[in-house]
Amino acid sequence: MRFFVIACTFALLTASCAKSTFSYGEGMCNYVGKYDPKKISEAELQNTLDLLIFSPYPETRCTAWELDEIEELDLNALEEECNTKLTQFETLSFPNTENIVRLKESRIRELNERCALKMLTIIAYDNPDTLMSFATNDPQVNLFRNGLIKGGDTLVEAWREVVRIQKSRNARPERIQAEFEEQFNSPEKLEYAQLAVMMFGWWNHANHIIYTTPTEYYAGQFELLFSKVEEDCDF
Repeated sequence: MRFFVIACTFALLTASCAKSTFSYGEGMCNYVGKYDPKKISEAELQNTLDLLIFSPYPETRCTAWELDEIEELDLNALEEECNTKLTQFETLSFPNTENIVRLKESRIRELNERCALKMLTIIAYDNPDTLMSFATNDPQVNLFRNGLIKGGDTLVEAWREVVRIQKSRNARPERIQAEFEEQFNSPEKLEYAQLAVMMFGWWNHANHIIYTTPTEYYAGQFELLFSKVEEDCDF
């Protein structure tokens, strides 16, 4: 009987130790972290990794590459995806540490602002006036927004600014210029202008001025949840 008790105790300790390690990977490295299962659960670690360290940005598209793709943009699908991700933040469990709580609040704000901007962008293809609901004093965002709202020559000038920026960043600016000239001389000139200004002007620039979680909020925070982390990298 005594041997049985000792054997069972050893088995329980072994099981407890097995549950106190958490494996994860990033890039070319794999990690094994040791944690106290009395203070934090495996599910909380996984939720933190999936939703806070690697932020779940909405993947539903809000801009089109080609003219015939505009009608494929799905506002309902985007709204459903955003609601699902926000519900995860509300219902899943996370470690109750000061830094993780701060990170969670930051990720929720980040997701809300990105979802709102994506929804606004989809709507603006048919109703560009709605872009005025986006509060900003950024001169470039205002330039692209005004072009989309006013159309005509104002839209074309915004398009030229997009092309100027693209050429300054591209190793083959002549290719960018040639594509612009071809589309400019097309009967669908204004449609191409909207396509370019919406994606490379409005969206790219507005997306860079909405709230983004500061790097220090998540960099190194996951490792702090463990008592020890072992690293194995393929380089």
